[in-house]
Amino acid sequence: MPSIKAFAPLRYNPSEIPDLGAVIAPPYDVISDDRRRQLLERDPHNIIRLILPEGTDDARYAGAAALLDEWQRSGVLVRESGESLYLYTQAFDHPVTGERITRHGFLARVRLSPFSDGEILPHERTLSGPKADRLKLMQATNANLEPIFGVYRDPSNVSARRLEELTQQPPLIDATDADGVQHRVWRVTGADAEAFAQDLRSSTIFIVDGHHRYETALNYRGQSNGADRPVDSIMMFLAPMGDPGLVILPTHRVVHSLASFDFDALLERLGEHFTITDVTSDDAGLAMLDEHRSTPSYLLVAGPRMAVVSLKPGTEPSSIVDASLPESVQELDVTILHEHILEHILGISKEAQASQTNLRYVKSAEDAFAEARRPDVQLVALMNATRLEQVERVAQSGHVMPQKSTYFYPKLASGLLINPLWE
Repeated sequence: MPSIKAFAPLRYNPSEIPDLGAVIAPPYDVISDDRRRQLLERDPHNIIRLILPEGTDDARYAGAAALLDEWQRSGVLVRESGESLYLYTQAFDHPVTGERITRHGFLARVRLSPFSDGEILPHERTLSGPKADRLKLMQATNANLEPIFGVYRDPSNVSARRLEELTQQPPLIDATDADGVQHRVWRVTGADAEAFAQDLRSSTIFIVDGHHRYETALNYRGQSNGADRPVDSIMMFLAPMGDPGLVILPTHRVVHSLASFDFDALLERLGEHFTITDVTSDDAGLAMLDEHRSTPSYLLVAGPRMAVVSLKPGTEPSSIVDASLPESVQELDVTILHEHILEHILGISKEAQASQTNLRYVKSAEDAFAEARRPDVQLVALMNATRLEQVERVAQSGHVMPQKSTYFYPKLASGLLINPLWE
C-alpha cells in the first residue's frame, strides 16, 4: 500500500520574494529557450535557474547546487520549521471551452516503490536521456526540486470533500503565474493529514506526469544507503481521480524528413481499416474529429489537404497492432497511430520514434495547423485526448503507452515547495 509522509520543505521567503508568481515556472521539460529567458526577465530568482540550469556540460549541475546553497544562506529560500502535508489547488481557464476550473490535491512525501510492487504504477514509456540528466541534477543538489503528479481512486469522494472543506481557510501561498493560473497552498497537520494517509492505504497511485523524475528518484535511492530516510521518499502531488480539474488535452504528431511521402497512397492504405472523410476547413476537421472521440480517429493534414480517418466498426485493433499487447493498450488512439500508421505504413521505426528522427510533437491545434503549412512538414496527425479511465486500465495492465500520450493541463508549478533530501 502507498505510504505518504509529512515533510518540512524549502520555500521562497515572502519577505525576500513578495511576488511568488514571478519565481514559479512550469516543469523543466516544457520550457523552451525563449520561455526560460522570459521567466528570468520577470525575476532573476526564478526556479528555472535550479530546474533547468544554464550551460551545456556537467558544470551546470554543480552551478545549480551552489545556487541552491546561496539562496538558503541569503534567506531567499527558507525551510519550514515543522512537518506537514500541503494542500495545493490550481484555478485555470480551460483552453478550449474557457470554463473556469479548479484542480484539488495535496503535496506529500511518498515512499518510493518499484513499479513491480504495484503500489505506484506508470502509464507512459520513458527515455534514457532525460533520466540521466535529472539524476545528475538530483545528485548535485540532493533535493527533489519538482513534484511528480499522481492520481488515486476516491470512490466515495471522501478525499474530495475533505480537500474542498480544508481549502476554505486562508492559504499559506497564493500566486498567479504568467499564464493566469492561480496556485494556492495550505498546511495540513494532525488528524486531517493522517486522514489523507489512510485514504491512500487502500488505493494505488497512478503517475500521470513526471515518469522520468520518478524513475530518477529510484536510481538515486539505489545509490544511497539507509532506510526510512528522506532519500526513500519523493515529493508528489496527489489528486483524487474524480476531481474535475484533471483535464487531459491531446498532443498532436508532426511527421517530417521521410525519404518519400504520398498522401493519396497513405489514404489508400488506410482505407482497408478506416473510414475516410475529406474536410475543407480546420474547424470542420476538428468538429468531425470530436464527433469520433469514442473511436480511434485522427485528423490528418498534409499541406492544404485534410481528412478525418476513423477505425471502421468491427475492425479489431489486434488485427493492425501487436496482438500480444493487452486490450487496454491495443485500443488506444496513440497505439494504433504509432504502430499501424507511423511504423507499418510510413516506416518510422520505434527507435526513430523514440529519438524523434522523423517526428515531433505540438500541444495545441493552432500550432498543429501552423506546422502543417510548413514546407518541411509532410503530415500532421491531430488527435483526441486520452481518457483518464484509459490511463488507469493501461497502468493496471503492467504495460505503458507511447510517449506523449497524455497532457494533463495545466502543468504543476515548480518552485512552490522544494523537498530537501537531507535531515
